[in-house]
Amino acid sequence: MNATSGSFSSRSSAQTPLIVNYDATSQAYTLIASDRSQYFLGGRTRGAIVEGFGRNLNPTTGFFNFVLPATQYVVGSRWYTATASGGGTDYVFTDTTFGVKTADASMPRTGMAGYNIGLIGSAADADFPNLVDFGGTGLLTANLATGALTATGSLNYREDYFISGRAAASGTGTFTMNAALSSSANSFSGNLTFNGFGSYSGSVNGRFYGPAGEEVGAAFSASDGNGGAASGVLTGISDPTIYATVPGIADLPMLTSMTGVGTANPQNPNKDRNPFVTFDPTTHTYSIYPSGYPTNAAALAYKFGPAQMVVGQSNGINTIYASTGPAGQSNSGDTVTASFFNAGAANTKLALTYTSYADILVTDGYTSLTTPNYVVFGVVTPNSQMPRTGSANYSGIVYGRGSGVSGQYTLDGTSQLSANFADSTFTSALSIAAKNSATSAVTNLAPVNYSGTINNAAFSAPGSEMEGNFYGQNAAEFGAAFSKRVTDPNIGIVDLIGIAVGKR
Repeated sequence: MNATSGSFSSRSSAQTPLIVNYDATSQAYTLIASDRSQYFLGGRTRGAIVEGFGRNLNPTTGFFNFVLPATQYVVGSRWYTATASGGGTDYVFTDTTFGVKTADASMPRTGMAGYNIGLIGSAADADFPNLVDFGGTGLLTANLATGALTATGSLNYREDYFISGRAAASGTGTFTMNAALSSSANSFSGNLTFNGFGSYSGSVNGRFYGPAGEEVGAAFSASDGNGGAASGVLTGISDPTIYATVPGIADLPMLTSMTGVGTANPQNPNKDRNPFVTFDPTTHTYSIYPSGYPTNAAALAYKFGPAQMVVGQSNGINTIYASTGPAGQSNSGDTVTASFFNAGAANTKLALTYTSYADILVTDGYTSLTTPNYVVFGVVTPNSQMPRTGSANYSGIVYGRGSGVSGQYTLDGTSQLSANFADSTFTSALSIAAKNSATSAVTNLAPVNYSGTINNAAFSAPGSEMEGNFYGQNAAEFGAAFSKRVTDPNIGIVDLIGIAVGKR
């Protein structure tokens, strides 16, 4: 390890054939390359030469705990040689993937396939006095009919340095792969680029593994045009959900638990953030337990179905229900009214497919106090379909209530949300008109802004003032519950709660 700036000599990368033989009895490997061969039953030390073979790229050979997927048919490995030479060390890294290859005749040749992949490697880069290890995750898509393969993802890097007194350089980047599958054999080749600690590009070669292409593995080498050289591997596992059709709410085939967020009572806006929501298409009934996920929530949830529908009050935008508290719990004497936003193309206010929300008013049977509850819910986007690169803009509506010293308000307006999937962040702006419930006077509030982070299909702002999810096919829609205390020059301090929904 170098504590000060230095330079690498004889940096280069290339792709060459490698034979890997495995003896199951002794669990030993024999590696045969064009320039050397070695038998491994553990590490090898021969004077000034140290050799090792790191199956699945064990962190002891580098990579700082960057982890490849837990594959069954393919592994990524590094054969490394370190030789003391003239006061320094010469390294030779041979990164490879090997395993149970899919037979050429068994390779699928129709349809689309998606793979969750991991990538790891090392670079000798002139901007760093030590090697740089990097690793990342992403998505590989394969058009099996045309043979076109693409992969994108994000990566992290860290300098191979652990001496006190100077922090190791680290950061983030992205990678992209474009390759073509042979029309007659199980092999593909193409190019791979990545950035973060420099702009690298190079070649990648790989295969599919397993009885029917269930996994993928490839090795790559790359350079930055300024003498920097890198090599590494990627492996991945097929995920059928990547290309699965996400049903809309109206098309759910069976009783389904839906992912929701909620908020209640402007004076206690963090209550009821994780409501229990199900929809039974056979009875057209929603079940909602606003206070979370007790073990018996299904039995104690509020029910909203045809028997609770209020005739004459529903329309193409909202369906109105009236009910009582569920039997068996202390609030069975509650009375409940609810307005559900209708999902589907017929909704003239905003046509959503995967997302809906409910405005639920619960009047306590003992205290007669009425509490508003907002629940936004839907068919959440599978993690495998969440974009990992690029960005998207969403627009939609706002609905809610406000409470302040100047009165009570109903909220209406529009919502905007911008998602940066590459760095897992979002910003949102709500344009809200607050209507005084007593005087009907309307006040247009200053834009209410949020920013925060995306974690798979969920997103949140600091302090939980906005929490939500992406819903539907490839994050087609969003829904969020929000709360905010604002000060308006005309109506003073107002506590806001409500929901924001939208689509691309």
